[in-house]
Amino acid sequence: MTASRRSDHTDATRRALVDAGRYLFARRDYGDVSIEDIVTRARVTRGALDYHFDSKKDLFQTVLEVVEADLVADVEAAIAKVTDAWICWSSASTPSLTRRPNRMRCRSLRLTARQCSGGANGAGST
Repeated sequence: MTASRRSDHTDATRRALVDAGRYLFARRDYGDVSIEDIVTRARVTRGALDYHFDSKKDLFQTVLEVVEADLVADVEAAIAKVTDAWICWSSASTPSLTRRPNRMRCRSLRLTARQCSGGANGAGST
């Protein structure tokens, strides 16, 4: 096995353990989840868990960090959507805002929206 394949396998094993922990900790109390439950769900050996994590607590901490990162990414994506919509709306409804640099971004967003919906002169029109 090459070093690259070994690294990919190691990463996949770690992801499987984190995914198993995430699944189990979301459904049961921390104390009700055993090491055996985790390795069975992840389909790995106890040695694999010991290689990647010092303890069940260490895995739990990693699961919390992954969940937090996912939540932050989801919130940031939602904020970006709302912000883009607000910029377009405010630029269109407030003439003084149309003279600001966001005007080009808003025009670009409107053009993209028209093209996606198949509007006039849009790429989606037939």
